[in-house]
Amino acid sequence: MKVAVRVRPALNRDDHICVSTDKASITIFNQKNINENITYKSPTIFDINSNQKDVYADLVQPEVNHILEGKNVSIFAYGASGSGKTHTMLGSPVDPGIIPRLIQDLFDSFPCQTEYSYKMSFSYLEIYNEKILDLMSDNSENLPIRENVHQNIFVPNLTETEIGSFEDFFKVFGSASDNRTTATTYSSANSSSSHSVLLLKVVKTDLHTLKQCHLSKVFLVDLAGPEDNQLTGNEGSRFKKSALVNKSLFAFVDVIDAINHGNRPVLFRSSKLTRLLQVSFQNSLCGSSHIVLIVNIAPEAKHYHDTYCSLNFASKQKKIVDNPAVGELATAYNIKLPNSKQMHFIEKDKNAKENTKISLDSAKKLKLSSTGSEQSKSSVVDLKQQMLKMEESLKSQTYLNSKIPAKDQKLELHKVQTKNCTEMARTRTKIKDDQKSKLKNSRVKQSNDHKNLTCLKKDIKKEFTPRYFRSITTKNDYLLIENKQKNHRDDVLKILNSQCEKDLMLLHTVGKNRAQMIIKWNQYHGPFQQIEDLVHIPDLGKKYLTQFLHQNHLLGMDKENM
Repeated sequence: MKVAVRVRPALNRDDHICVSTDKASITIFNQKNINENITYKSPTIFDINSNQKDVYADLVQPEVNHILEGKNVSIFAYGASGSGKTHTMLGSPVDPGIIPRLIQDLFDSFPCQTEYSYKMSFSYLEIYNEKILDLMSDNSENLPIRENVHQNIFVPNLTETEIGSFEDFFKVFGSASDNRTTATTYSSANSSSSHSVLLLKVVKTDLHTLKQCHLSKVFLVDLAGPEDNQLTGNEGSRFKKSALVNKSLFAFVDVIDAINHGNRPVLFRSSKLTRLLQVSFQNSLCGSSHIVLIVNIAPEAKHYHDTYCSLNFASKQKKIVDNPAVGELATAYNIKLPNSKQMHFIEKDKNAKENTKISLDSAKKLKLSSTGSEQSKSSVVDLKQQMLKMEESLKSQTYLNSKIPAKDQKLELHKVQTKNCTEMARTRTKIKDDQKSKLKNSRVKQSNDHKNLTCLKKDIKKEFTPRYFRSITTKNDYLLIENKQKNHRDDVLKILNSQCEKDLMLLHTVGKNRAQMIIKWNQYHGPFQQIEDLVHIPDLGKKYLTQFLHQNHLLGMDKENM
């Protein structure tokens, strides 16, 4: 998966900008701490000075050859409302976007040969309120999504038009774009409130045998922008519509995360969008599809939350396409998508070496954390040797593939990989158990230290522990306090006569109201001669005086002084 970030220019010069870019990173300020910045690294960044031509040349133009070779391509524009997604995909008549440039480039790239011919057709739909609508039909109703016996996902009764030139495409596509649903939001006056999907089909045919060689599918998806209903104040039907958009985007992000991590099932049926693109995502795992994700962000400070969320989403993505393969024509007699067992086998084949590297890294970390113990060092060395043996066994798989007959290759390779994966799983479990035991021992030690400190606190009964002493945690600090207890009454009396509200509130049982009462009494009647004069203040009395002396550890000293 190719991931790129594009920053659109500010709409007003007076707006405060919260985004800065360089060649390989994007920086935004930390809203929780203005003195700090948050930096995101990305291999492809388009700043405010980039144009449509640069975006197309770097991201989409290299995919043209893949399309002509029979490989599938999916291009997504992701971002908040008003961040420039539709402009990136469509552009303007003066500065066209990805879709018109790709159509024109495909027609210009069709080779004039006598052996092969190329045909192109397209369909255009939108997903609005979790309903699939045909934009090329004037009276479109909610269309279903079907899956045939060959695991092909399709939309029945969806209009498909064959085109022979860019002018033919523009005539049909221009009127279909006007049928797309838009709405006014807090960030854009004409925001797209639906997901639009343009499906291109390129078929290569052999002119001698009149057989179709392969079929390429191109998904060009302009995603709707997520909305925070608390900020926008959406109500009624608008609230429900935005909630459905957010739900489908959450399902889209969840599917990509599940594919990247590979540790949980992929829920394609969570929304109509992911269900429609299921084959595209599955082909990316099989290596027969390319995916390009363009994350659009707005630089204004008022869009900080949307920008922050979009950059977090972009930073989590990684490549999921390794070796794209040429796809056959999607016909009923030759299409074969991988079943669940084959998908499990493919994931093991692709992740075996990655798991070996991860295990080696964890062994190194364990080695660093256990420098104090010779026994743990030797165990880490043994684990590392086991990992190296597993790597050698993985390298020998190519030799096995050349010796084993074609019918038994998959079965034999599956056995070898299952054995290696089992050994690596046991090794990782052993490393984790060692780390857990060390962590448990450290926690037990910390617990014992805490108990000793608690006992020390109980032994020192006469220390003064107001709020500004609560950070003291060592024995020496408490011994110092114990030595100063003789002068403690004088210190408390000085605080009572200080007429400072903050200092008075440092004493136990003295809040803001009582501090103000003590200050007023001090102003009218002069300084306190002794702490017991607090009993003369109205609304305090003898009961409060006893509580005050007890909480500030003064009762014991009274008895000693007496």
